[in-house]
Amino acid sequence: MDYIKQWCFYICVTVIICAVFSFMSPKGNLSKLYKSVISLFILASFLYPLTQNFDFHFEFPQLEEYSYAYDNTNSIANQSLKATISSFLESNDISGFVVDCKTSVNENNEITVESVQIAVGAEYDCDYIKQLVFDGLNINVSVIHNGQ
Repeated sequence: MDYIKQWCFYICVTVIICAVFSFMSPKGNLSKLYKSVISLFILASFLYPLTQNFDFHFEFPQLEEYSYAYDNTNSIANQSLKATISSFLESNDISGFVVDCKTSVNENNEITVESVQIAVGAEYDCDYIKQLVFDGLNINVSVIHNGQ
């Protein structure tokens, strides 16, 4: 019942405000347009409370394509970096290594390399491989022995 009282109150206030504006409306060619706008305002005030009982939220669903594109770009960046480092190490006669890369893509679609870790066998010197990769590819990596 309180809902109907509120609705009637708002309708009365709207009609009074529209009547005041109607008296102030210009005479002549614009009077029809002005009164049409006032009539539409009154009609909207009658219909507005009816929309409150229904859930009219026009929320657009999140597009999942961006996350797929982000994941795909990040995956391609990781694979490309691993492939580049792997082929460089193999061309320098280093075998039995594992490359782990962490990259990220920011909102400007820029790819940043967060970290690169190379695990090599105990027969290789970690400092030598780190310097070799830095000199050859300009990538700062951390090198550990397998099992560390």
